[in-house]
Amino acid sequence: MAADGDARLILVSHRGPVQFDRQGDERSAERGGGGLVTALSGMAGRLREARWVCAALTDEDRAVAAEHDGRSFALDKHLQAAGEQAAGEEAAGDDGLHLRMV
Repeated sequence: MAADGDARLILVSHRGPVQFDRQGDERSAERGGGGLVTALSGMAGRLREARWVCAALTDEDRAVAAEHDGRSFALDKHLQAAGEQAAGEEAAGDDGLHLRMV
């Protein structure tokens, strides 16, 4: 059994922990809606390694997914670039929450 904080987790849901949008030249990231996002975002952000697979719901979500060739990416780096941090998440470097939008 893995020690606390060392567990790996794969989450699959329609909605993801963030939703990307574009206002002019600026990309924004807002916390995803729904109860599952609320319940799991904080927990997933504390794990050493977590992957969240979700649908790319907006045009900007699809642009972010395309920038990563459909692969997962460190979510905190995108949030920092957008000037935001999802509720309950701390910057995690290369560990922590990774997102894959399909």
